[in-house]
Amino acid sequence: MDDEPQVLCRKKHIDLQFDETSGDFAFDTDLDPNFIKGYFTADDFLGKNEELSALPKGMSSPEYTVIPEEWESYRYQLPKDFSFKGKLRAFNPKNCKVEDATPMDSLRYSFVDVLGPELGRGYIFIRKKATVLGLKGESEFGMLVSRPLSKSEISEILSHVISTFDSASYEELNSILSLKEISSEESYESKWIVNHLEKTGDLIASLNSLNKDKKKWMQKETALLEEVFCRRNLNTEETVKIISGLGMKLPCTKLGPHLATGDNQKDLEILDRLLTISNSKGILVAGMNLKNALVSAVLSTDYGDFVSTELIALNALSKSFGRLRAIFAIKSATEYDLSKVEESELDSISAEYNSANKSLSVVSPLLAGADNLSELQRYMDLIQNLAEIYSKDVPLERLNGYQFGVGVRRKMESLLRSKLHGTDKLDDLIERAAKNKVITDIEKETFHKIRKFGNGCAHTEDFPALDAKQKKAWVDAVNNLEKRLKKGCKA
Repeated sequence: MDDEPQVLCRKKHIDLQFDETSGDFAFDTDLDPNFIKGYFTADDFLGKNEELSALPKGMSSPEYTVIPEEWESYRYQLPKDFSFKGKLRAFNPKNCKVEDATPMDSLRYSFVDVLGPELGRGYIFIRKKATVLGLKGESEFGMLVSRPLSKSEISEILSHVISTFDSASYEELNSILSLKEISSEESYESKWIVNHLEKTGDLIASLNSLNKDKKKWMQKETALLEEVFCRRNLNTEETVKIISGLGMKLPCTKLGPHLATGDNQKDLEILDRLLTISNSKGILVAGMNLKNALVSAVLSTDYGDFVSTELIALNALSKSFGRLRAIFAIKSATEYDLSKVEESELDSISAEYNSANKSLSVVSPLLAGADNLSELQRYMDLIQNLAEIYSKDVPLERLNGYQFGVGVRRKMESLLRSKLHGTDKLDDLIERAAKNKVITDIEKETFHKIRKFGNGCAHTEDFPALDAKQKKAWVDAVNNLEKRLKKGCKA
């Protein structure tokens, strides 16, 4: 046995390299290439190598064909190396079966893999006699051939896949939306969400789900939501209930005109409900053509049973406006009668005026642009001027025109009655004051002038103004009387 030769065995690897351009192979090894070429053929490496043509997982029943003549450029690929990369997958059931892909009888490929609106490939199965560079012979086995899909082909495939879904189902809507990156439509997402909302049998459930899953879309595309409500012909209460439940606000600029009836009273009730969910209230009112109606409600001192902040404020404004018109006996924006205003009403004047101003600040954005707003503003200007006359915080010196006439007369009468009491007319009161030495004869003449001027101013604002010298003299006369009465002195 010692004379027998010793045999040394070594295992060497030969790596096959696939060329996607030619569909053939080359080999790489650290053995002598001439040794390989002398002892092996292509069939030795390819003929029994089932791994090379093994189908990808989830793919079966391939129908082998030939490369179409119109394919000018294409790429070979070993089936074992293929895996789907895109979200859009379809196959022709006549040529193969593919799991997790959509069947498409009209597909001109065995299957397709699409990553974007202009990025995807179509694949077919072929049998090719492949060679190994440097070796004799060839071996036939199955492989894939693919070429890029055109934009129109991708669009056609996407349309077909989408058509297999029921867009009324929220789950299938999500399947459609998952293909958004495949579409070149900018409005793809909105288009299919709106389509779903118009078809779904449970609108509230769908909106709640979208508000959770697509909150940004819900907040951004409020105009589209309004269109859905309009097309589904939801009434006011249904709409308000849904939007309130979602905790959202809508412009309501489409809903308002859609729900409007043309009857001002009914439309004010609709507006009242929509204001609770609207974030574009001025535009809403304009769209429903209710600006003039709101102003008219104030001018006529009408009010209703409202729930929105703005129309509750409109009610308050109407009530205060009506009470102030009654207190000042206002007949028009230039006609009034202050002769019957009682000192006991001073607190009411202040409270109603403050209420009117506060309410007007709330409702003003809804009234802007109304044709009759200037009329209301003239009334409010008059009421402001009249209220200032009876304000304890406004000194006589700050009053002008008819305001001064009424104000100086009122203060003079108030001072005299605080001293002399009685219910006699002012001219008799002045005479009685002079007789009792409360005022001098000169002051009596001055106070009669103030009385006459004030009487004129108590009925209209259209009264000639005093010159500055005369005004100062009257202010000094009344203020001196006030100081003297506080000290308990006689004239």
